[in-house]
Amino acid sequence: MKSLSYITSRDNPPADLGRILEKYGQLTSIVPDGSMPSTVPDIVLVEDDIISDDSPLPEAIKTAQTLGIPIVLVNVLAENNSPDAKLSEIAYGMISRPFLPETVESVLQSLPDRALMTKIISSALQAVIYVLETTTGSSVRQNQDATPPIGDDKGYCGSVPLSGDVDGTLTVLLPYNLAVQTAARILGCDSSKVKQSWIRDGVGEITNQVAGRLRTELSHEGRDIVIAIPEVKESKPWHWTKNGLEDSFYLECLGYQFILQLSIRIKVKAPMST
Repeated sequence: MKSLSYITSRDNPPADLGRILEKYGQLTSIVPDGSMPSTVPDIVLVEDDIISDDSPLPEAIKTAQTLGIPIVLVNVLAENNSPDAKLSEIAYGMISRPFLPETVESVLQSLPDRALMTKIISSALQAVIYVLETTTGSSVRQNQDATPPIGDDKGYCGSVPLSGDVDGTLTVLLPYNLAVQTAARILGCDSSKVKQSWIRDGVGEITNQVAGRLRTELSHEGRDIVIAIPEVKESKPWHWTKNGLEDSFYLECLGYQFILQLSIRIKVKAPMST
């Protein structure tokens, strides 16, 4: 049975939904600013009236995001009212009224496999480090105490759609200076001679290599994914956000301090056995 955490400002979920959820898994109710159970849940359910416009996300929801736990909205709002946009962006599905066993089960079984998502994030990070170190000939190290360089507000974002056993997008963001240096190393020229089009090509090649290594890693897990052609665009490196599971890593390479963000939203096409 799966473990479920239900975030509510009330004492318990609606009675009819609670009975369904208890048959599906072990259910624990927590308040919005409470802490997660010591045993990390497989799924977090959140009532859609838990926050109002302009309110920050409660700590329990932030923790679920950090841990990569799939989040599901539960419809308790009055008719014609919509949930806060922040909740809608991070949710993988919604359970709407009337609460019927077959409907609830359908939503819960369509959720991503948390262990798979965690594996993908870890593999993607290692792939990025490997590709950058191989390309630049310089070591890449994590530095969680780093802060964004002042004045460097330009970067490049490379995205690769994923399909096959999983659906989603792998996105790699590089700050401008590192993107220039990377392109120069790939082309074997001085960084001062790098053209804008070369920078885009370089970021695209880096992103493609990362996706390729991720595909190989997942194939060892029995997962078959297809990667499409990367799309590259300019993006501010310190203010970039993306729906779904997101991890930010503070890194250093070639003397540049920067933040690398990986955002991968995976939806498993069918329940997968472990």
